[in-house]
Amino acid sequence: MPDQAHPAVLRAPVGALGDWVILTDDDGTIVLGSRRAENMYGYLPGELIGEPVGSLVPDVLRAAHIRRRAGYARHPTVRPTAARSGWPDGARTAAHSRSGSA
Repeated sequence: MPDQAHPAVLRAPVGALGDWVILTDDDGTIVLGSRRAENMYGYLPGELIGEPVGSLVPDVLRAAHIRRRAGYARHPTVRPTAARSGWPDGARTAAHSRSGSA
């Protein structure tokens, strides 16, 4: 996450977004999630913080996600979501819920 933006400063605006948003640090640790993201995946407010973002990615996509996330951390650029990025089998943005279902 950029050094200029501290999670506490972003908590209210990100939390209020109508879309799901998950912010991570450079190591892929979740530092903030919108209420919609928490609700959609069955987490209580703040429960995602400190978890590795890779734990939300389905097993079949996890290794590729980790590689892509590491590459992005080294060279941040605007990039498409998984649905438009050429992932295997036309994969869409997907994540595991707290219960483990995709």
